[in-house]
Amino acid sequence: MNREQDNFTNDDPDLLVKQRREALLAEMDFKVLADTPEGRRFLWRLLAECGVHHGSFGTDALSMAYREGRRSIGLFVQNMFRDMPDQYLLMLKDGLGGPRKRD
Repeated sequence: MNREQDNFTNDDPDLLVKQRREALLAEMDFKVLADTPEGRRFLWRLLAECGVHHGSFGTDALSMAYREGRRSIGLFVQNMFRDMPDQYLLMLKDGLGGPRKRD
């Protein structure tokens, strides 16, 4: 569950069970990606495309908001690695050692 959902109480036990099941499935799906080299390559490219390791500052407010929105999604994905640090380190190792973009 995300933080916004935690702020509201819900007395419907079926809804709570459904939300917990969906959260567990999302974690399991992410683990499948993080456990394979192909999945880690995809996640590395996704994080790079989201600009996680770059600032989003700019002089144009709309462009900056757009970049910050992309970065926010990347940070969300990166945070999903919190319970699997070994896979995160493997992704970093593979990603940093792989082909690089030319400037």
